[in-house]
Amino acid sequence: MDGNRANLDDLRGDQRHLDVAGDGDDVEGAGDLELQLLGESRIDDGDLGAGIDHEFIGSGAVQAERNPNVRVRQRVVLYWRHIPRALGCTEEKLSLDARKVLVAAAVQDEPISFAELEDILEFSEERLLSALIELQTLFLFPKAPAVEGEQRYQINLNTKKLVRLVEGPSEFYARIENRSKALAGKLPTLQQGLVASLIRQAMIRFNAGQQGEAETILLQAVEKYPHAPDLHGVLGFMYRRMGRVADARTHFEAAYKLKSKNSETYLHWVRMEITEKEWSKAVGAADRGLKLVPDVYELVERKAFALRQSGFDLYRGLHFEKAGKMWLDAVEEIERSIKSPEMLPAGARALNASMYYTMVVCLDMLNQLRNRNRWLERWEREHPDDPMVAAEKDIIIRKRGSLSVGVR
Repeated sequence: MDGNRANLDDLRGDQRHLDVAGDGDDVEGAGDLELQLLGESRIDDGDLGAGIDHEFIGSGAVQAERNPNVRVRQRVVLYWRHIPRALGCTEEKLSLDARKVLVAAAVQDEPISFAELEDILEFSEERLLSALIELQTLFLFPKAPAVEGEQRYQINLNTKKLVRLVEGPSEFYARIENRSKALAGKLPTLQQGLVASLIRQAMIRFNAGQQGEAETILLQAVEKYPHAPDLHGVLGFMYRRMGRVADARTHFEAAYKLKSKNSETYLHWVRMEITEKEWSKAVGAADRGLKLVPDVYELVERKAFALRQSGFDLYRGLHFEKAGKMWLDAVEEIERSIKSPEMLPAGARALNASMYYTMVVCLDMLNQLRNRNRWLERWEREHPDDPMVAAEKDIIIRKRGSLSVGVR
């Protein structure tokens, strides 16, 4: 314990030691008691900070114990003895990668998944596994139980408090915390304001025909704020307008990976893929958008349209079974999502009518004629002024000779 004692003294900056029993005895005499109480299950939530005030020791603010309660005072001291041990001030010093993994798991309250750790730290799978093994060997990181169907790690709350206290002032803690918040869609308000200002500057130039200047502003902003999803979304929009489809796709993907909640990003992405007749990519873009912003009615309509058109492409290529699967997926998507007239969001009547059209076309191609006619009747009843109802009836009659089954 002498090595730990020296490291702790360095942290305190040669200030007075905290005592355990309240009679001036140094914690050095705690001996085996310290090892016994270091078990995390013995340190209650809420003990950290109980009955304490702050004094500046060395280069940072350290909490000094003043509560006469012996049990609480022991634990506060042992927290401070545990911090250097947990974070590398021993012979078994943690690697920087292991410390970063510990911080990434500590900055948020919720359990964290392996994939989230990869995204936050930008570690390869092999590098992350190596750090996790190191932490688990020292019993600082648990195995990952399933939480809501996904393997997620939840480090002990007391360990989180220790990590936040000790690593909080460090640069890499700030970077990891910002990255974690960005991926969770919780960018700091100040950053959001700066990003919005840069986007406005870029859009003014873009709309004035100064595309190069607009692009430069946004690319420089991405370098400064790499985890701001709206920057990538606007770059995707601009590249789409400029005809640079591959670049647009790259930035739309980046916005999604940063969990953008901006529905316009996904709508522009889907529209671009539909214009390119990339039906499967359009469906994928719509699915990504609906995962993060599930109530965007136009994304549902565009997804169903892309599934319908994908079916026709496959049908023309004589892939009849795959075509049927696309049409059936479109039917199921509409059945899940279509709204009655009184429940429609403002301005959504045309989208609703388009979904009816897609439903009728797909059911006709699937030879589900009775079901087709039920939806045709419902379409006509809810949208009596839609000229596409009569046009689709004419197409069916020319194709089949009649509606085949009476409308019910």
